[in-house]
Amino acid sequence: MKKLGLLFLFCTWFPMICISQDIRIKIVSEDDALPLPQASIKILGAGSTLHSSYTADEKGESRMKVPLDSFDIYVSYMGYVDTRLSVKNTESKDIDLGSIAMYVDSTNRLDEIVVTAQSIIEGVNKTIVFPTSQQLKASN
Repeated sequence: MKKLGLLFLFCTWFPMICISQDIRIKIVSEDDALPLPQASIKILGAGSTLHSSYTADEKGESRMKVPLDSFDIYVSYMGYVDTRLSVKNTESKDIDLGSIAMYVDSTNRLDEIVVTAQSIIEGVNKTIVFPTSQQLKASN
């Protein structure tokens, strides 16, 4: 039974590991070319179905294993316009997409933030309720 289970795992996972390609990408800001750490990267398959999701490191870089020949890469970062790239890799080899520049989302910018605070002190009435003997009998 163990051999059958190992054979099943080998037959299902081995092709995905061998066929998958290594994709490298770096996410940077278009304004100053600084890296955008922790940018969200999603790999979308046919019909825009989510295949896998990754996060860029502190240098804005990410390495991904993708077992698909054609896919979309969807990159998002707070305060920036989301970017979508279509990749068609007919040779099924590793790809370095280089730097992807993300643009600042100027449509959703705040001009200013006003913070106001006030002191509220309220007294709280605390009541402790003990169960009656009838409630204790009913709970058993």
